[in-house]
Amino acid sequence: MKRIYIPTPPSFRFIRDGDFNYPLLLRNLQKYTTDLEMIVSRSLSLDCRTYFRLGLAYLRRRLKVPLPPEWTWMLSQYYLLPDEDPGLSNADAILAYERYPLKARLPVIWITGPTDLEKLRRRGVSQREIDREITFKRNVNERAAATILTSESKKRHFDEVIQPRKPTYVIPFFQAVEGICQDAFDQKWAELSEIKLLFIGRAAKRKGLPLLIEAYIKLRQRYAEKFSLHVISNFADGPVDIPSLPGLSCEREVDHPRALQRMRASHYFIMPSEEESYGWVYVEAMAQGAIPVATDHPVQRDILGNGRAGHLIARTAQGVADVLVASVRDGDSARALAAAGRELWENQFSPSVIAARFADLAHGLEDLHGLDSRSTARLGESYA
Repeated sequence: MKRIYIPTPPSFRFIRDGDFNYPLLLRNLQKYTTDLEMIVSRSLSLDCRTYFRLGLAYLRRRLKVPLPPEWTWMLSQYYLLPDEDPGLSNADAILAYERYPLKARLPVIWITGPTDLEKLRRRGVSQREIDREITFKRNVNERAAATILTSESKKRHFDEVIQPRKPTYVIPFFQAVEGICQDAFDQKWAELSEIKLLFIGRAAKRKGLPLLIEAYIKLRQRYAEKFSLHVISNFADGPVDIPSLPGLSCEREVDHPRALQRMRASHYFIMPSEEESYGWVYVEAMAQGAIPVATDHPVQRDILGNGRAGHLIARTAQGVADVLVASVRDGDSARALAAAGRELWENQFSPSVIAARFADLAHGLEDLHGLDSRSTARLGESYA
């Protein structure tokens, strides 16, 4: 068994930043394999430094306080390991998400993402900051025992921009969800008198709800009672007009178990986003036997097996409507697509599969020769 240390502070309900919360989810890897023991840091100094930086980031982003970005909590950032934490001395390796620990005396498994130059420039990020991020990732790749990307397209993008000196690997995001059972899947898809559609997304505009509603109106005009649509959103990026239509219902906010329950009851999960850096909900939909409908972007192609496990569409109302009409015409093909998605989840995204891949990587660290034992003085970076 390998003991893996995760340096991360506890989270709170009001912190909804997925990048901040993901390291805590990784502690559940040990529930799905006997080859790993996960050790979460217990350090007041680490917690205080991290929350202080997170607070500065909030002031800079939300309140527009003119703080240097390197003072705030960023993904491309070094930080100090808590020397006083006894869990660190008992570990075999460190699992770091995005931010990288200094003075690491153990092999570091580093999970990161690509540097999207076009996106950063659209956001007004300076070339100096872009160059800083690229330099950070090159240096960290050289120091880490293993560099992990969460999809093949992200790996290709990372390799192209960062030009790492050491190989990179692909392990999808770890999502601790259970899939729909076979009986429930068969029962759901045996009867298609009503095809149930589902949308979940806080940023409803960016995630394509207006397009879906337009498509739903078209479907209702053509097929009357054949379709229903349930929307879950708190409309974080602005209000969306929800018309009063038969079969259309809406909830503002639900917990995660309720969202999964809705997916299990639905035939299609539709979220034609402008962009998604990953798309956890598409994976969850496949696990629950619902067909994901996503905008045709590279990462979503990876997740949906290039269309073998869901629909990749042009981002238009007609594009949404067309794939749903197909289920009316050929229910057997729709059921087969849902079954393919469920199978893809079982083989590539289920928590036991992801845990086994992390365990295999941890057991192979001795062959990766990536121990970081350099002094922090030569790194020339600020840290939390």
